[in-house]
Amino acid sequence: MAGLPCETDCAANDGVDNMAGHDRVRILNGTIRGFEHAVALAGADENTLARLALGGFPVARSFIGAFLSQSNDNELDQITALGGSPAVLLSASDRNTISRSSIDGGVSIRVGRSIALVDGSDENEVEQSRLAGEEGAAIFDSTGNRVVRNTVDGGSEALALAGARGTLIARNTLTSSGNGAITIVMHSDSDENVIQDNAMPSNGMLIRGDRNRIERNDVQGRFAFLDQSVIEILSGDANVVVSNRARVGSGGSRG
Repeated sequence: MAGLPCETDCAANDGVDNMAGHDRVRILNGTIRGFEHAVALAGADENTLARLALGGFPVARSFIGAFLSQSNDNELDQITALGGSPAVLLSASDRNTISRSSIDGGVSIRVGRSIALVDGSDENEVEQSRLAGEEGAAIFDSTGNRVVRNTVDGGSEALALAGARGTLIARNTLTSSGNGAITIVMHSDSDENVIQDNAMPSNGMLIRGDRNRIERNDVQGRFAFLDQSVIEILSGDANVVVSNRARVGSGGSRG
């Protein structure tokens, strides 16, 4: 399925439109590209999106591959998303699962996020997926989300949090490739998050907020000449950093 060609001042258009909020819809086995939203759900619960190819490089204009607004308990499985800003966006949407997917965010020179959970998108799970995008994945103003057993790559950052609470980030491999990039960064105070058992072979993390727990991560900082710490607590109280392996270059220490 392909949308009408359009370069500027394009009318809104959706490849698969469930903005009317129909529940328990199944959208399976297709290719959807050329739309402002490849798939759009609003107020739609218990939908299944599976084995879909959304978007595709090269990208001439901004779009979103899968857009969920106020939509709960949906399943996105084996999604291949190529392009989008972000490629997958959840806004005020709870208890959704994104699994076994390959999601590349970006427009033009691939600047964009792979996944963004925003505006009170709570208790969602992202698991067993590959996420890539120049700006990395993001969790903003949302609570109780789980990011588990993924491969996450970003240029400036792999995973960004702002106003995120109670997030579990566990058993992922996270990389960031930019000069001075940070693998996990909290842009504003984020509290009671657990970051554990992750591999971060290219850069460290920057923590802002209270009562975060950082444990058993293997973290290697690549850019020591920028005076960048491997694990840095920039602000906040009662954070716990225990049993991590923090290294710069070929050396290492445990703290």
